[in-house]
Amino acid sequence: RAEYLKAANEDRDAMYDAIDAAIKGDWDLDEELEQIDWVHKAVDPAPAHTLEAAVRILDDVNPEITIQPYDPMMGDADLADEHEKGIRWLLDSASRRRAATIVQDVVASACRYAEVAADVVYLPQQIKDVKAAGGNAKRFEAMNRKGPFAVVVHNPHNVYARYSDYGLEERVICETYDIHD
Repeated sequence: RAEYLKAANEDRDAMYDAIDAAIKGDWDLDEELEQIDWVHKAVDPAPAHTLEAAVRILDDVNPEITIQPYDPMMGDADLADEHEKGIRWLLDSASRRRAATIVQDVVASACRYAEVAADVVYLPQQIKDVKAAGGNAKRFEAMNRKGPFAVVVHNPHNVYARYSDYGLEERVICETYDIHD
């Protein structure tokens, strides 16, 4: 099934490869131009600088978390405010367990590929699942002390999904590591 999803995303992968090549300045002269003595390859760092500038500007902006109260006349506005503060705390606590904040990784992925792929892991359920499978959940229990959620942001180039009118139907993650990244 993974091969089917990868084949369905070949055009997208080609576009992502072109984006990565432009950002890394990875390109070659045509063979005809290489034969001319006075023509030399020059790498323009503008794509990388543009991406870095956009990420620097946008990752400092905190997302606005807004919950619309069901009935403001019944005092639901105070409850909505409490929920907004709780969600902000959960986002901040999940960000504390990572090298980069969740917002930084989401912004970098969105600026680079116009797509974000992330898994949100509810650690209490993960602990139950690991224990039910007979595994050692101590690592997850230690992680749970910093908050009940962990967010794993994936490179969208490695995520292959199929959507329908009802939303995401299936997803496969094929992790590929490049020693240069």
